[in-house]
Amino acid sequence: MFDMAIGSAVHVAAHLASGKYVGFEAFDSFKRTEAEGKVVLERVVDAGISWTELVPSWNATAPSGSEVVVEVQALRELGATKFYSFGTWGLGARQSLPGQKDADGDVLTDTLRMTAPCQSVLVRVTLRGEANLKFLGLCFANTALEPNQSEPIREAWGK
Repeated sequence: MFDMAIGSAVHVAAHLASGKYVGFEAFDSFKRTEAEGKVVLERVVDAGISWTELVPSWNATAPSGSEVVVEVQALRELGATKFYSFGTWGLGARQSLPGQKDADGDVLTDTLRMTAPCQSVLVRVTLRGEANLKFLGLCFANTALEPNQSEPIREAWGK
């Protein structure tokens, strides 16, 4: 069995003033479709901010012969983009999908970078074989905004 903890929120953490994190441990609110040895979970997630970057992260189990595929479709005033893939993950099958850049955005390993602000996202997780999703997180950031600059609280440092 292969336990996965894929994705990273390190880059987006630097933009806390202009970001938001949404996490799911239960998937009852997701549309569930089952067919031909796979389960597809889909849900629209409102970011609550205007965002230009998205970092998904997930935890899943994938026994031998199982796979997890995470894809997102950005939703914005101009309409929906294509689905961007964060690769196929499983025991013996761990690979990103290069060459996804288009006029709307690009996947940079674990970060979806959009060319125009978006409001929400349609997330799609495909589970093949006996794969099981345990957690899904979405870290949104608007990198066009400057982080709030504030004076340090020197008392906290004992100075």
